[in-house]
Amino acid sequence: RNHRNTLARLHAIWGLGQLGRRDERRDETVETIAELLRAKDAEVRAQAATVMGDLEDLSYGDELTSLLLDESPRVRSFAALAIGRLGLVSAAPAVAQLLSDNADSDTVLRHSGAMALAGIARNQPQLVRDLATHTSVAVRRAAVVALRRVDLASTAAFLSDADVLVVEEAARALHDAPRETDLAPLAAIIDRPTDSDALLRRVLNANFRLGGPDRAAALAAFVARGGGQESHRIEALEMLATW
Repeated sequence: RNHRNTLARLHAIWGLGQLGRRDERRDETVETIAELLRAKDAEVRAQAATVMGDLEDLSYGDELTSLLLDESPRVRSFAALAIGRLGLVSAAPAVAQLLSDNADSDTVLRHSGAMALAGIARNQPQLVRDLATHTSVAVRRAAVVALRRVDLASTAAFLSDADVLVVEEAARALHDAPRETDLAPLAAIIDRPTDSDALLRRVLNANFRLGGPDRAAALAAFVARGGGQESHRIEALEMLATW
């Protein structure tokens, strides 16, 4: 762990991870990895965070959470992924702050933050559901992505979001999953005006997939009032034609 060659140190970290997963001197291994979370070399910190997540040990959750403020984006990303694997509930506020500060500018960090929330949601889904009222659009979008993995039905609450990007994310979650039981909330917003092609096509198709006279009437009303672009109205008519 004190070797001057970075690659040698990384191989040592990976080897310790393998030993720890085999329960060989596990406590000593975890303690050593925890020390490396504070190493000067950013790549050493990143790999130590990864191994800490693989070892599924919560003893150093605070140290791992502190890496979400690391100067290196790579370290922040690896720490978030490790937090997701651990399902570290206490890290939820720090993960939300990471996503808010990133503001969707770095797609890797956005993904890592969403995966951290997904892991947290496995243990306490309400913590992630509560992010529906967060001031950051980036946080709310990531919350939808996380809930899509572990609590799909709850993403329907985000359909009423004031930002179309969040609504589109919720529409993708509900529509693209192969569960028609989750389509009703999406189909119900067919009366809501929107310029989003990604959203409207999913709303129309949700009505088509659900079927029944009420959904047919909703599609007919959509066409009659001139909603959306002409291509959307044609699509709705084609759906009715094949009803």
